[in-house]
Amino acid sequence: MNSDQANIAAALFADSEAAFVLCNEYAMAQDEQVTPQFELLEWGCDLVPGTAEHMTFYAGIDGIHDFDWALHPGGRAIIDAVAEDLQLSKDQLQASREIYRTSGNSSSASVLIVLVRLRLESKKAHIAATSFGPGLAIEMALLRMCQVDE
Repeated sequence: MNSDQANIAAALFADSEAAFVLCNEYAMAQDEQVTPQFELLEWGCDLVPGTAEHMTFYAGIDGIHDFDWALHPGGRAIIDAVAEDLQLSKDQLQASREIYRTSGNSSSASVLIVLVRLRLESKKAHIAATSFGPGLAIEMALLRMCQVDE
């Protein structure tokens, strides 16, 4: 990457950081101050060969309308395309749209920032978290919101 490309990347992406800490039941039992926020139900990652020039998405999952979506806010076109292809409601992607509007695309940290918003505001039991990477790397996780008293 030359310096002009690095400058363009810096101009395109917001500055942000985030971390997602995973632990199991044993670790939680050892520290009573650990409060679970989400339970990881399913996770998957795939890199689609030959997709560097295309950014499209399709999934056929039963029950997706019962979830909130923490979609990587990589741009309005990405959010709109996923909403159209999956026939998601405006409410299901509201947190992703709001984070994009107020913070922009902060690359890898974006989806975790959306998860923080949903943890505070979502009324749904499940969240489908989706993130995109270079070429077309897709990562998805199905999360269950944990109750504070669990």
